[in-house]
Amino acid sequence: MPSSPGSVGDVTIWTDAAASPLVTRVLDRLGQSVRPVAVGGPRCREVDQLARHLECDSEDDLRKLVVEHPAAFVLFAAASGQSGREMAGALGHSTSVLAVEPVVATFDDLKTVEKQIRRTGKVTHLAWNQIISPGSFLRGPGWSAAAEPTEILANPRLIQFTSTGPRSDRSLFARLYEAWEIVLQFGAMPQQIDASLSGRSVRMPHDLRQLQGHLAAHARVDDQTTALVLVSDDAGIPARHLEVIGDEAHLRVGDLDYQLADTRGEALDRTPAADRDAVFAGFVADDWLRLIERGPAATNLKPSVEHILACCHASALAAHTGQGESPAKMLEMVS
Repeated sequence: MPSSPGSVGDVTIWTDAAASPLVTRVLDRLGQSVRPVAVGGPRCREVDQLARHLECDSEDDLRKLVVEHPAAFVLFAAASGQSGREMAGALGHSTSVLAVEPVVATFDDLKTVEKQIRRTGKVTHLAWNQIISPGSFLRGPGWSAAAEPTEILANPRLIQFTSTGPRSDRSLFARLYEAWEIVLQFGAMPQQIDASLSGRSVRMPHDLRQLQGHLAAHARVDDQTTALVLVSDDAGIPARHLEVIGDEAHLRVGDLDYQLADTRGEALDRTPAADRDAVFAGFVADDWLRLIERGPAATNLKPSVEHILACCHASALAAHTGQGESPAKMLEMVS
């Protein structure tokens, strides 16, 4: 019989072969602050090895894993191997989901998850706040130092977000999802997106989770605003940068630093880079430790998951067709 969740540091882990090294690095940094109670994921040597190393039970069914091994946290780090139905089952429990990878990649999975949320009687957007992305740019030191930047900028005219690093940190889809989540913080869903995909092996998979390489997207948000997204999961230097130029100010944010200037270049505010390495596993571990010590903080309403997915799918389709694609039409096709 499943028991009730134990201590606040207990965690059930769902991972895959690609993410297992990241999970190991994060757990090493946290040490005794967390206690893995079970490990699951697609059946493979790497997941089995991680379970043995942590002396945990192993399971390849996400719903069964969460039901039989309840914990305060579910660390979701897999870029493959789970369905929307399984994810919906996991979200039906009173636990915090730490999503290093996006929990849904298709509109069908999104509908399945939100149907399950409604069955539990939860308000949909509040239930999505149960999902926390530790180490995300919007939870990092750089962004946290910026006080209400969307208000100071007035009308953003140019938005650019760059996320590069190795696949052992995050998938290309995770980087693309985060990029559009950030762009949508500053404006409406783009009218049109043009994109290209390059890399060692240019292949356009049907599943966004299988995207690899370097993706560049240019979006017309409206007649006055442009957005640029540059993401890569095959880069040697891990880095994330946001730049927004508005009518009243110019904002630059990195993983560790923040700078705001007016249109004449006069400094309005800044936070110099912290004396530490911009290591993704470190961001995840630090963020997770704050959650254990302080609990989840109140968050502003996030951009619609549906709109973020629409931008991701429009980017991938545009890269495939070589033509501009409309996120709004993506939503019409699946409505």
